[in-house]
Amino acid sequence: MIHIKDDWYIEVDESSYNLQQFNGVYIDKHGNTIKQWKNQTFHATLDRALKQYLTYSVRDALQTADDISIKEAIDIIHTALKTAREEISNITEGM
Repeated sequence: MIHIKDDWYIEVDESSYNLQQFNGVYIDKHGNTIKQWKNQTFHATLDRALKQYLTYSVRDALQTADDISIKEAIDIIHTALKTAREEISNITEGM
């Protein structure tokens, strides 16, 4: 599993790259600890999974804004994309 940032991960399996956000754990009736995920999306390539992470980053940044102008929304989008791209660049060491 690849850790992106905070509670975001990419799980790689034989057929896809699964972007997912950790959503805590629960104990099932047998006493097993089960991880819960949200915002799960499945992608054919790693770069598509990372692009989806960018989309979620922008969405999350806009959700926290209340009653803003379109210019303010564009500024938020610009900042969120810049931050997420820098994070990915740091993770991949500029690859």
